[in-house]
Amino acid sequence: MADYYEQFSDQLIVELTDEEKAWVEKILRPVDSTGGWDAETIKQEGDEETAFLLEHIEPTLIEDDDWPRFTWEVDAEGVWMYDDGGCFRAEHVTEFVHAFIKKFRPKMVWKMTWAGTCTRPLLGSFGGGWAVVDIHGATFGTVWSAADEEVKRKRERAERDRLNKKYGRT
Repeated sequence: MADYYEQFSDQLIVELTDEEKAWVEKILRPVDSTGGWDAETIKQEGDEETAFLLEHIEPTLIEDDDWPRFTWEVDAEGVWMYDDGGCFRAEHVTEFVHAFIKKFRPKMVWKMTWAGTCTRPLLGSFGGGWAVVDIHGATFGTVWSAADEEVKRKRERAERDRLNKKYGRT
């Protein structure tokens, strides 16, 4: 039996102001989500800490998961975010970065990549993905879809070349 892992290590490279650092540390403070969060109940109960989180993060991302599903550290160069094969969620990383960009750096564009690995050399078990985040949100992709697109382009070009040769076009 094989074990599958996704790993990443990226940094939000910014010199954080005191306000930004306090915001980051508050928003990334883990929340105990035993049994899942019900966003409406949390808002009605007036829990200030969770209300703050819901103000900035999509509620569906914290209702059924531990927030945040990645490891993070604030250092002199910004916010280092990583996971060494545990069970990170790319959506948590991008949602945090998107919230940061919306609040503090609306012109910023940020990217992340991750690796998909396996403990055995199984076909199709290695790859990864990417995300790009700006003020408008996150866009995601995978190496598999990028490779499939490239195969499609090469096949189309080979077919054009074949037809051009057949009909004497250059």
